[in-house]
Amino acid sequence: MTRLAALCPFPRYWRSSERNREDFTRRAELQVIRIQKRWQRDADYKDTFAKDLIDAETHLVTMPDSGTQWQIQQGRLIRRWLLSKSKCFLYYQHQAERERILVVAIWDCRRGTEPKL
Repeated sequence: MTRLAALCPFPRYWRSSERNREDFTRRAELQVIRIQKRWQRDADYKDTFAKDLIDAETHLVTMPDSGTQWQIQQGRLIRRWLLSKSKCFLYYQHQAERERILVVAIWDCRRGTEPKL
């Protein structure tokens, strides 16, 4: 069992769908772990962040281009999706040719800054 799976009630690699598969970069995994630990330690509703991630998965596997266009990095468009209850942004690339969504960062939007990718 990975550290991410131990901390959050979802697998390291989100469920595969017929259309897309989702993966996390190592940086995104560490961010999930850090944010989940904070939610477990400080929040009244401890599973809010994990539920937000599951809701994002449900949406993005069927409509991967629905996130807001954020910036282009290394020739790839990075999109941003708001996890509305936990107030975090999920930054991801939709790699249509590989039928994959790559989560590159998860960032608390209340920080007032953007992640360095």
